[in-house]
Amino acid sequence: METALKQLKAIREATPLASIDELLSFSSERLEQTSTGGISVQSQVTHRLAKKTEIIFEPTEEHEAFVKKVLGQCLKEDMVKSERCIGKQLFLASVLLPKKYGWIAAYWATTQFDPVEKEPDITTINLPEWPEQKILVFPDLGLNIALGSDYIGETKMSILRSTMYLAKKQGFIGLHAGSKSITLNSGMKGALLFGLSGTGKTTLSTHSLFLRPPEKTVVHQDDIVILKKEGAAIGTEQNFYVKTEGISQQNQPEIYKACMTDHSLLENVALKDGQPDFQDVLRTSNGRAVVFRKDLPYSNGVDLDKVDLIFFITRRRDILPAAAKLTPEQAAAFFMLGESVETSAGDPTQAGKTKRVAGFNPFVVGDPAEEGNRMLEFIKSIVIQCFLLNTGAIAEKISIKPEISAKLIEQVARGKVEWRKDEDWGYEVPVKIGSLEIGALNPRQYYSEEEYSEKTNALKAERKAWLEQFEGLKPEILDSLRLQ
Repeated sequence: METALKQLKAIREATPLASIDELLSFSSERLEQTSTGGISVQSQVTHRLAKKTEIIFEPTEEHEAFVKKVLGQCLKEDMVKSERCIGKQLFLASVLLPKKYGWIAAYWATTQFDPVEKEPDITTINLPEWPEQKILVFPDLGLNIALGSDYIGETKMSILRSTMYLAKKQGFIGLHAGSKSITLNSGMKGALLFGLSGTGKTTLSTHSLFLRPPEKTVVHQDDIVILKKEGAAIGTEQNFYVKTEGISQQNQPEIYKACMTDHSLLENVALKDGQPDFQDVLRTSNGRAVVFRKDLPYSNGVDLDKVDLIFFITRRRDILPAAAKLTPEQAAAFFMLGESVETSAGDPTQAGKTKRVAGFNPFVVGDPAEEGNRMLEFIKSIVIQCFLLNTGAIAEKISIKPEISAKLIEQVARGKVEWRKDEDWGYEVPVKIGSLEIGALNPRQYYSEEEYSEKTNALKAERKAWLEQFEGLKPEILDSLRLQ
């Protein structure tokens, strides 16, 4: 790949650097102004091409020939580039794409930090009009090639995927998680919130937890953090790229308000006479918005000094309780299980179906078992309390609303939850959550003893089969959930 990389460097250096305003002006024909003065765009591709993504650790001559073909097309296009820092100078990333698709780089650049003068650590080439849809990832070269997609999330996540991989090579662990600090009268707690798209991670990461001054929450990150072994969670993004499906002034007032500013950037959101309609998901339920940190009432800084609490957010509608307290080994097990449901952001054809993604992270590069083992090591060394949150429903009957999950997080942070051990799983379940009435949140009461046992055994078999596929995963992780 040496020849191709030299050619890439020459093309990158020759490609003009554009500001965010310039990038938007280059693609103004595709942009529409909203009634609030913000900008809206409709992409042709409305979700990531997860199934068409190839991770290449050892490039062949055929790979190099294909990269040269892509670079040859770049020479024929009127190209432009944007360069930004990931986090506070964690890495420098460069995005190259045709000028008429400048909005893709503009939206991405808005989420990141001002660049520094150095050789980029990560480069993404985006050619939306390539006749074939294909995503190529060369982790050790810091190179991503996105072909046949104008979805902003594809470019954004190509950069963050590479960021996590580079961080792992430095001895850290990149996590698909939000981060927030919770300041109470008794002190401050730092929290990480894991969850796949559509599980409520953004909602809970940005939630005020109903605190009143001087108590408060501060959201640091919504998507990707880099966890260091001493306990700090380093942020990667300055602003937020949030899912807008169904948001309203009632259910997510902070996010809704931030989406309705005169500088918000919307993607694939339905407009009616210029007015954003977040309830209309006829074209796609994967509407997105870049919202600014300054527009969120409880947001300040991207880094978290110390992680004290971890919440694994899943969305199930069966015997899973609303919350569970986990041992470090159980936490590593649920980290590897990555349980949730598919959403339109990943595979729209499977939306709503149960899915599992190791690490709650569809962007892991390398051996997933290594991620799980390292996660257990970090949890133990940092001394982090870990919890499971179900944002779905109890027994398909009682919906677990965001305000319930927010109350659970608040009471956990206060240490006001009483727990008892669950005989089937070995983790602890709540018996009292402050003043919150939790009688309806006990899944056992909705099934006969035989039904509950059958569902428990079936779920254990599923989880056992999933975890056993990861060769090299420490046995204490597998043994922690009593799956035998």
